[in-house]
Amino acid sequence: ACPEGEDAATKCSKPKFNEYQGYSPDIKYACGPCAGGTLGKTCEECTGGTGEACNKMAEKLIADFNCYSYEYNGETSKFKAVVSTQSTGTDKKKFYEKAETNCKRKKGTALKCNKPKASATATTYTNKDGCGPCAGETKDGGCEECSTESCNKIPIKCVQGTDGKAAATDCTDVKATKCSQPKFIEYTGFSAGNYACGACAGDTKDKTCEECDGNTDDGCNKPIETDTDFKCFSFEFNKDKKKFYEKAETTCKRKKGTAIKCNKPKASATEATYTNKDGCGPCAGETKDSGCEECSAESCNKIPIKCVQGTDGKADATDCTELTATKCSKPKFIEHTGFSKGNYACGVCAGDTKDKTCEECDGNTDAGCNTPVKTGADFKCYTYKYNTTSKTYSQADTTCKRLSTSDILCNMPFAKNITEEYTNTDGCGACTGETKKKEQCKECNTALCNKLDMSSAHHVHIAALVLPLQALVYFLL
Repeated sequence: ACPEGEDAATKCSKPKFNEYQGYSPDIKYACGPCAGGTLGKTCEECTGGTGEACNKMAEKLIADFNCYSYEYNGETSKFKAVVSTQSTGTDKKKFYEKAETNCKRKKGTALKCNKPKASATATTYTNKDGCGPCAGETKDGGCEECSTESCNKIPIKCVQGTDGKAAATDCTDVKATKCSQPKFIEYTGFSAGNYACGACAGDTKDKTCEECDGNTDDGCNKPIETDTDFKCFSFEFNKDKKKFYEKAETTCKRKKGTAIKCNKPKASATEATYTNKDGCGPCAGETKDSGCEECSAESCNKIPIKCVQGTDGKADATDCTELTATKCSKPKFIEHTGFSKGNYACGVCAGDTKDKTCEECDGNTDAGCNTPVKTGADFKCYTYKYNTTSKTYSQADTTCKRLSTSDILCNMPFAKNITEEYTNTDGCGACTGETKKKEQCKECNTALCNKLDMSSAHHVHIAALVLPLQALVYFLL
């Protein structure tokens, strides 16, 4: 019954149920007509009677659902999700996205949400919240509808794919708030994985995967900008020799602006004091200056070969300053003549001297390959020079050089042939060419064993003069 004093009332009033919004919150169930201009807007009337109240809740409602709501940002000309300030007592919290609005509906009313299109403006999208259909004639203009709970969330954009080259696109999972991408490990490169919507899988976050907070404008997971690759040498430990040896060069990756850096084991390094897996980047942990050292140019961490260096070959082999050197060189030892002019050095023989006055060998990091050859004791032989005027040989002793494995060997003109056909330039070593076979030269194997019998030579010389004279006398007679 209506309260006393309202016996003349013929109307009852109640909050109006607005589809998708629910009952008007400021209107009460009451005796009497709707107040002011609320009739048909937020209030409904009915004709009262003495029987059952006409303004009781008659609508049968079904379960509420949620839709996202939006407000227009005039500065960016874009819609953004509505936010609200949340606080607990005096402990203020920061702003959080008001993810969803609670929507009401009568039994039999279809579930429906709305949202602004990407191109919508404040005049083409006029809905006050995301519940229900598009307002007025805005559908397909600046508004679009969908028919599942929370379906109207504007998805974030993420770069998607294997290489990160594609432009960011909308995520199919509208509830996604994160974008993910392969983690770039400095000096190693990108980890295996894809550019995707959503958080990193499993426990890969910050290990092989990176996350970022997505937004509706552009992908936050764009590939990082990288700089030019460079190379460093890598190393492996030889347990038998207890030493690190160089492997092939490794390609190193780096972010834009990251300095080139290589590392290498010190000569005294062990498996415990040099722990880098490759030569790219700085020394691992605290190994710098103990078993590891760094340098800042491409391929600067090559362990140089060792070569004997100097004029006489007596010094120990030392590291070559030229890291690219692969050869050592030294003066060539010519049997019975000795060492050619030249130095013991890193690198190849100069010009066309190889195998003439210079010898090369393949360098290594353990010891110099160009150590001087071992020589035997010097010995002497007579050397002969033929005088075409006097038709005789001059004789002088010469010091001969030899390898430690070589025997003493001298040569001399063959007794029966004392002309220019003896072609050796000195008496050390073997006869040249086929002069021994042609009996123009002969050999012996003790020091100074090649003494020419000059009297015999003189006799041969006299005979060479007498025979023509005898022929002349015979002709005259």
